[in-house]
Amino acid sequence: MIIERHRHRPEDPGKASEHQNEPGKRGNAVAVMDPPSPHAHAHTETPNTPPTIHPPMAAPDKQALKAQAHKLKPTILIGREGVTQAQLDTISRHLDQRQLVKIRFNEHKERKQELSALIQEKTGSQQISLIGHTLTLYKPPKHT
Repeated sequence: MIIERHRHRPEDPGKASEHQNEPGKRGNAVAVMDPPSPHAHAHTETPNTPPTIHPPMAAPDKQALKAQAHKLKPTILIGREGVTQAQLDTISRHLDQRQLVKIRFNEHKERKQELSALIQEKTGSQQISLIGHTLTLYKPPKHT
C-alpha cells in the first residue's frame, strides 16, 4: 500500500516511504488500450472464485488516498465499447502494480455508477471517489 503519511505521524515499517515510487511521478498518462488477444477466450482464472471483498475503509485512510490520487491522471479510458474483459484485465494489472488507479468515462457517462460497481466487483477493488466522469479505485497489495 502506498500512502503518504503526515510528517507528525510515525511511519509504519511495513508501509512504503514517501520517497519511494510515487504514483504521481510516473510521467504523462496515456490511454491504455490493449489490443484484443486472439486467446482472450482462454482465461486462466477459476470461474467459481469469488472476488475478494475488502472491509470498508476508515475515513482518514480514504482521505489520504484521495489526496494521493489528486495528482494522478486517468490511465484507463472507457470508450464506445464499454467495459470489456480486456479492459478489466488491464485495470486489474494496473491495480496490482500501483494500487491506486484513475479511470475516465469518455462514453457511457449515464451508466458510470453501474459500470463502476461492475469494475469494483470484477477487480476486487474499492471506490475512493467518483467525481465528474473520473473514477478512482484502490486495491490493497496482496499479502503472500
